[in-house]
Amino acid sequence: MTGGGCEGRSTKGLNPSIDLWLTKLDSEAHVTVVAEDVGERVFDADKVVELVVESAKKGTTAFEELGRVPWAKFPGAGTRISLVTTRDIERVRVEYGLWVKGNRSYQVMAFVSEGLYPLVKDDLEAILESFEPAP
Repeated sequence: MTGGGCEGRSTKGLNPSIDLWLTKLDSEAHVTVVAEDVGERVFDADKVVELVVESAKKGTTAFEELGRVPWAKFPGAGTRISLVTTRDIERVRVEYGLWVKGNRSYQVMAFVSEGLYPLVKDDLEAILESFEPAP
């Protein structure tokens, strides 16, 4: 994954569920990647999408799903979700790219304060679209 002025680091020591965390230093925009492999089992893509949305709702004081569409880059394997969550008084814009195929899934999540979103929207979109699942 690549994109506009980001610094990346592995977070395995800080948060074992996140495989990569990118931060756009000039705006405090973040992109995280979570990779999962369930071995012999197979993911139910619809269930993964619902679980991600339910997880995003946890701990919020307000929640709005703005849209859910197939991820054009990954026909049949990807979903894009746009949300606004509020925790206490901070509204956060969240953009997900979910890739699910067989026994593997990736959650690519970009988030930033809602007021800053228009300033970094293009960069976050470029980063999300640069995602490629591991072979």
